[in-house]
Amino acid sequence: MTLFDILIDDKKYSFIDTIRNKGKDYIAYSDYEGNVYISELVIESNKINFKEITDVEIQEIRSLMNI
Repeated sequence: MTLFDILIDDKKYSFIDTIRNKGKDYIAYSDYEGNVYISELVIESNKINFKEITDVEIQEIRSLMNI
């Protein structure tokens, strides 16, 4: 069972986890082909946006999330 799906440009992703690190919120999600993505989670004006992060940040967050 999936907690919830994330829809981005008509493609479905599965929620994995969120974490707060150094004052920023991050989200991990995967497509249904097994690829894992990590983005900064930004909420502004009642909208949720996923912001690209650097490869260094991705590795740090993956380590913190144990994924």
